[in-house]
Amino acid sequence: MNQNYIQAKKYNQLGNIYKGIFSLIYAEKYYKEALRLMPESAIILSNLGSTYNLLGNIKRAKNCFQKAVKSDPNFPNAHYSLAKIYLEERSWKKGIYYCKKTIDIDPNFGLAYSLLAFSKMQVCDWNSPLNYIPMFDNPILSVLRTEDQKVNYQVAHHWSNLIENKMTGFPKFKHQTRDSSKKITIGYASNDFYPHATVSLMAGLFRNHNRKDFNINIYSYGRGNDNKHIRKFKKSVNLFRDISNISDFEAAQKIYSDNVDILVDLKGYSGGSRMEIFALRPAPIQITWLGFPGTTGSNFIDYVLTDKIVSPKLDQKYFSEKFVYLPNTYQINDDKRRIAKITLKKSDLGLSKNSFIFCSFSRPEKITPDTFDSWIRMLKMVPTSTLWLLKDNNLMVNNLKTEAVRRGIEAKRLVFAEPTEYSRHLKRHSLADLSLDTFIYNGHTTTSDSLWAGVPVVTLQGKHFASRVASSILTAAGLPELITHSQKEYESLAIELATNPKKLAAIHESLILNRESYPLFNTKLFVKNLEELYKKLWQRNL
Repeated sequence: MNQNYIQAKKYNQLGNIYKGIFSLIYAEKYYKEALRLMPESAIILSNLGSTYNLLGNIKRAKNCFQKAVKSDPNFPNAHYSLAKIYLEERSWKKGIYYCKKTIDIDPNFGLAYSLLAFSKMQVCDWNSPLNYIPMFDNPILSVLRTEDQKVNYQVAHHWSNLIENKMTGFPKFKHQTRDSSKKITIGYASNDFYPHATVSLMAGLFRNHNRKDFNINIYSYGRGNDNKHIRKFKKSVNLFRDISNISDFEAAQKIYSDNVDILVDLKGYSGGSRMEIFALRPAPIQITWLGFPGTTGSNFIDYVLTDKIVSPKLDQKYFSEKFVYLPNTYQINDDKRRIAKITLKKSDLGLSKNSFIFCSFSRPEKITPDTFDSWIRMLKMVPTSTLWLLKDNNLMVNNLKTEAVRRGIEAKRLVFAEPTEYSRHLKRHSLADLSLDTFIYNGHTTTSDSLWAGVPVVTLQGKHFASRVASSILTAAGLPELITHSQKEYESLAIELATNPKKLAAIHESLILNRESYPLFNTKLFVKNLEELYKKLWQRNL
């Protein structure tokens, strides 16, 4: 056997070992040594590319994957990795092309099916429905695609098993008997400490935490850990630790060494999560909250922070975690969210001043054909109305306009809002007349943003966590009358409000008054209730 091949294989295996423990500098070194001996190896090129990707060097990563595809056009992993890069860059057509190419080469490449399905949802491409086996789904795609909680649990449990198997070789941390009288250290772990929906909700939490009874730590594994949001959070917590460039085991060691008592996962299975850290049990109590609307299906998360609307007691059988109920809603809000003090007119935003403005600023993957069908029927029943949506990408805009025309509505009745700074977005949001929630997956931060901006939201309550969030939010805002329980009722209520100005005005007035008296935007009350739950958990009373 060729000596270069044998040596290159050894270097490649060493690279795999170091990459597996997140020692990326050593992984890069050994992959380069392997490539020196076998410069055309698609496998080694792909391995080096994935290392660069983890290091945040996307340009080098893409270059490696392109070389791998050229070297071996039938190597599915390289095509899949290239698809991921293009989709992260929002090059939708190229990303979707390489997803399809991966599946053409290997029809059993499950991750490519999930990525293709999610990508098509992000551009609202509803042609050629993707009816794949549930296990091809990832957990976030599963809760987006179905309200069947049994399926959602099975998918999440499958992923948690993959994570546990990945971390099998690492020791789990052992914890001493709890001292119920000590000051409790809470650790929050996420990669979202930048302008993101989670941060907009949680800013008030860090500002209001009781530092006499609690030490508050943040563990950030996102890129760019020196932005203005992070600098602000650093001032309001005891410890801000950047764990973005260390391995999962090293991150878990840091958390364990920091004597974290309760570790709170703010990501679940949403993008960029590192559940591997939690699989090593660095804290005696581990909780999931806010970032993912469902179960982790795991043995390493003990509790989910929730409420009785999104998680009725009967749903406990579909969760691996024990329900811990917050008294009003599980969603925290920041009562200091700033709305830009600027003057905006409808005409500034491409909206007709005489038009009734239905809006939905949810992400495109939440817009299903059924939801869009309801919106079209509303537009037909309210001829002077406009549907105002958030522009995420050009393909989404073109596809939704095409779908509208296909259903008999002029494309110009859909208006798309360009991305903008958050406080300005809240200001323009206030120009809408009525927000329309999405189903199967509700607007979460989007719903509370709308209410904060003074715009009522009509929702359709579903059967799983993700489809019941808006019901929880509206109840906590004192507006349960905006919750519907069938698609027909959802459409009827929205049409009634759009054609009955007095009724809509009364609801709008209630919303403005309720913001001061109902619990949704009472951040101090929420934090107090949350801290009481932490104390009970630490004292083993839950």
